[in-house]
Amino acid sequence: MDRVALAFSLRERGFSCSQAVFATFSEDLLIDQKTALRIAACFGGGMRMGEVCGALTGALMAMGMYNGYDQPDSPEEKQRVGEMTASFVNEFKVLQQAVRCQDILDGYNSSIPEERAIIESKGLIAEKCPVAIERAIRLVEKQMALS
Repeated sequence: MDRVALAFSLRERGFSCSQAVFATFSEDLLIDQKTALRIAACFGGGMRMGEVCGALTGALMAMGMYNGYDQPDSPEEKQRVGEMTASFVNEFKVLQQAVRCQDILDGYNSSIPEERAIIESKGLIAEKCPVAIERAIRLVEKQMALS
């Protein structure tokens, strides 16, 4: 199954954007899907505060698993990962016009019950989140030369 279709399937089952994006790469990352879903569970809805988009954080988790570093005394690796992250975030921002969940959802914060009601009444999650999810997944695939 295509990663985007898998991510949409996970969203339909009730998982967050961060979970849907990160879990689509679980097989490639040699972790089981349940573990991926648990790792990404706290990052949906912009860390439940309308901050950084969950699709973006899920993508960055995958990027770190693919191409991160694990040695604390490696300034070159830290710099490489920092540059990779900045490039990825900038490309996402160009495509999405925002990196914050609240900004993607037309300024509404899904963690505030009154604003969540507006988001739901306007169908913003159904309209905006799939686009962010697909863009995040395609960017990871492009950056990591996956298909």
